[in-house]
Amino acid sequence: MFGGGSTFFPVEIPFKVAVDPCFVFEPSEHAKDGTHFFEIKSDEFFKKLDCGDLPLRQTSSTQPIKFDIIFIDGYHTFEQSFRDFENSLRYSHKKTLWLIDDTVPSDAYSALPNPEISSYKRHRAGLDRGDWHGDVYKTIFAIHDRFPEISYCTLMGGNPQTVLWKAERSTRAPLFSSISEIESASYYDMIRHGKVMMPITDETLPNYIFRSIDPALEAAPDSWRQVITKPNFRNLSPEVTLMDLLVVSCKQSVPARAYLKFNKDGLGAVLKAIKNKLRENR
Repeated sequence: MFGGGSTFFPVEIPFKVAVDPCFVFEPSEHAKDGTHFFEIKSDEFFKKLDCGDLPLRQTSSTQPIKFDIIFIDGYHTFEQSFRDFENSLRYSHKKTLWLIDDTVPSDAYSALPNPEISSYKRHRAGLDRGDWHGDVYKTIFAIHDRFPEISYCTLMGGNPQTVLWKAERSTRAPLFSSISEIESASYYDMIRHGKVMMPITDETLPNYIFRSIDPALEAAPDSWRQVITKPNFRNLSPEVTLMDLLVVSCKQSVPARAYLKFNKDGLGAVLKAIKNKLRENR
């Protein structure tokens, strides 16, 4: 969840936990008292935590750990980020703060949940930058509708992130009829329902934190405009076609990847990769 550790390492607190299926650094080089690394998927992490298979307990207590701050920045999809949030609720207390990253996609192509398709569509649209936020914005829609005891604001400075906390149960009305309707929401629906994202400037967060928030009443009227972070509108539809899937699938095939590696690193590198793969499968 933490890339090269640039988010995790600077946080100076006595107890912290990092979870990632594949760290891009060597965890043992950063091991110290109170710092824990689990190189597993978040679903497996919570399953093991539920079963008591991980050595994480409250200080001087047999009770399960309760986190003060939970940062969700894993795979950029609604399905995974919402599941991570729901799982993390069991390990929160009344003053826990959540920070969910990448909640406002930069454009319609960045909002596609598949990173390869997103990159392909962006390239076809003539956009060079590789922004990929996925459809994490739907997680905020789902929390708005299904967890009225959770309030939040979205910080629009830099890469937008949503801060969440427990508050007095809000009477806010659900916006969507079902999770299925949320799943089918598009980037343009995110703009249309910009108020639900509750966008604010970073410096105004202290005015909202730990209050019960109803975005329908408190969000700015021009919230829809605030969530358009990079107006990269193009004629190319962000709709994913069968041809898009076919092209990306071919590009990701084993022969295609081997050909690209051959052109870049030579035959020796290809043979070495094959040898390593065979060794893994023994």
